[in-house]
Amino acid sequence: MAAGSSVLKRKIPWSDKSNDSEDSDNGNLREELSRHSKVARTQLDIVRPEFSALNRESLCSDEGKDSDNSNLESHERRGAPTRPRRREDIVWPEFPGRSPRCCAKCESMTGTPEGLGALLSDGGYKHFNWYEIQETAAGGCAICRAIWDITEHEDWDYEDDRSVTCAEIRILAGFTYLPSPAESRLSSHPLNNIHLHSLEVQIPLDPAPMILEWARFNLVTFEADPASGFVPGRRESKDLTPKTVAKVRRWLEDCLNKHPSCPRGCAPKLPRRVIDVGADNSVIRLHESLKNEKAQYATLSYCWGIGVQQFTTTTSNLHDHMIALPRHLPKTISDAVEVCRKAGIRYLWIDAFCIIQDDSSDKSNEIAKMGSIYKNSTVTIVAASAEKVTDGFLWNGNPDEPIAQLPMFVDNSSSGTVYLRMHDSEIVYSSDEPIFQRAWTFQELLLSPRALVFDSCQITLRCIGHGFQPVHQTYLDFEFPLELPVSVFGLVDENLARRKEEQSKEYYLAITQDQIWKEIICEYSGRDLTSFDDRLPALAGVATELAKSWNDVYLAGFWKKTIIQHLGWYRSTPALRHTGLPRNIEGSHCTKRIGSPSWSWVTLPYSVSITNLDRTNAKLINSGVQLVSQKSPFGMVKGAFIALEALVLRASDLDLTLKFSDWPSKPYYDGIGLDYEYQKPKLDNCRLVYLGDDQFRKKFLVVQRSEGRAFQRVGYAELSSRREEWLNLLSSTQREVIVIT
Repeated sequence: MAAGSSVLKRKIPWSDKSNDSEDSDNGNLREELSRHSKVARTQLDIVRPEFSALNRESLCSDEGKDSDNSNLESHERRGAPTRPRRREDIVWPEFPGRSPRCCAKCESMTGTPEGLGALLSDGGYKHFNWYEIQETAAGGCAICRAIWDITEHEDWDYEDDRSVTCAEIRILAGFTYLPSPAESRLSSHPLNNIHLHSLEVQIPLDPAPMILEWARFNLVTFEADPASGFVPGRRESKDLTPKTVAKVRRWLEDCLNKHPSCPRGCAPKLPRRVIDVGADNSVIRLHESLKNEKAQYATLSYCWGIGVQQFTTTTSNLHDHMIALPRHLPKTISDAVEVCRKAGIRYLWIDAFCIIQDDSSDKSNEIAKMGSIYKNSTVTIVAASAEKVTDGFLWNGNPDEPIAQLPMFVDNSSSGTVYLRMHDSEIVYSSDEPIFQRAWTFQELLLSPRALVFDSCQITLRCIGHGFQPVHQTYLDFEFPLELPVSVFGLVDENLARRKEEQSKEYYLAITQDQIWKEIICEYSGRDLTSFDDRLPALAGVATELAKSWNDVYLAGFWKKTIIQHLGWYRSTPALRHTGLPRNIEGSHCTKRIGSPSWSWVTLPYSVSITNLDRTNAKLINSGVQLVSQKSPFGMVKGAFIALEALVLRASDLDLTLKFSDWPSKPYYDGIGLDYEYQKPKLDNCRLVYLGDDQFRKKFLVVQRSEGRAFQRVGYAELSSRREEWLNLLSSTQREVIVIT
């Protein structure tokens, strides 16, 4: 059966007031109705049911499933409720806390052969009507509660007396036919030769007899459950079962050899050192690669954790590690070894073991290669759920609980259990996982053409051509919004290839570079760092690859082609995890800038956002960067300058005030927003460097004079495009060159 189509929502019509007495009724009800409505409860003339039949104390009791189910079933024995004729007779239901249990009506859908047969029929399974489902939802049925939450405000069909119809909700099965019946199935079973994927809810709508799908529940179960033969969806798990391993191997083979939008699987050149994982129970040792030695290898992306890493390669134990690594490795390392062995990949690169940690020369050389090491790897193992190296990542930790569970009829003597997930609403947020809160791990996933992500509840496959896909169909979508241009991986950008005119190609490259780097700054700047000096080095791998792809010059966290668009950064709200907790940006309460240059976001221990410029006005005419090491052209800097040709205004001519706003922060309108609270520049010394504008506001970099003729950034400002005196001042100003350090 085809998946449900999108539906156009309409408002419930309501008549004019017939007399003044109704106005007082409406006023009395408005406050109560507003608590229960987003849209439809503003329609005050719609008649609603009462719920006096339910015992409120027993609804919320915790005395056990039997007593709970008696409340659910009591409604079904009573039949349809009577409809109140007056609005003042309405009593709104008070829903109990969420529970996966369901009423007998819902359980019969999948728990009996008759229910399954009805689900598969053209007419579907007859569920409750508008009046009944509110009572069973209030009684605690998880499915009825979910259906009511979704359909409560929709345009249910209604009778001539303007009461809602008694026509039932219909529920239909979303299913596919199998090529041939499975041997273990009974030929008389309703689902013989069928895979059941979802339950699709339809409600009677105005105008009748319109019936459209308004909700879909995806079905999952455990691999070992008797229902698994009929339901292909699976509960989340990170167990490396034979089926899981087979799927991972098949995906790797397909991606390496068949995916047209992914890099082909030629054996890459091995990094200088890799771990030889060998076969099961064999010795794990460090392997020093021969010149131009090629083989498939995996990389590990993980969090070291707080404190000194105990298990590392040093000059003193290098020889021992070439013979054998310690038998009892940290759990994250041993888990990665297990994944490699089962995936059939002999070599594994882990920074702690493959870089000599107390050799500064080796460390500098190998860190500079990290971008290409991840980019050329066969697959990156992402230990997303592990906060430290001793945690491991193959444990089944935080399951994403479904909204409901139902029995599944298997045969007359046995049954299974299926679980329901709301379609298109279940997301695993990458920001919740420890690894996506660390700055050093940012580039490791971005630069990997393929990855196995072990988050808190499942294993997700990720490649350039197909994005993120769970190993098993869990209906849990993994969310990570950033991607590098495919040219980084030697692939052709089809959007660029379709453009014939050179001007069109240049425009496309400019806007994509602007957008990609803006997103990278906003995401990366909010990540945690143990040492603030790593602000640039931890991003160097990405910058190295983008420099080749974009053919551009790197300027301390900016690019020469797009620096004007990105100079208008400002201190933003710290990135929030899905749990609502802010990230811990080390040094976020610093009262002075850390390092140089003042115009770069990398010198602030803050999460930053960047304003949009529809039109640029300033021009970069010169720049220079002084590196800490010439061997690290994308690493730490001692200082840098930019020379801009721009319209420059005196702050004292604009009648502006200096502002500093604590979290949350946003662009400062008609005032100068300072980068630091305790920064107190004099207005007479401040200049506003005009960067460009959008439809409503002019955007300025705010600087003050420092030593000699140079200036330093102190903040950011946005001024209204509707203030005529400001526009006149800007239009009468001559362009000049200003040097900022």
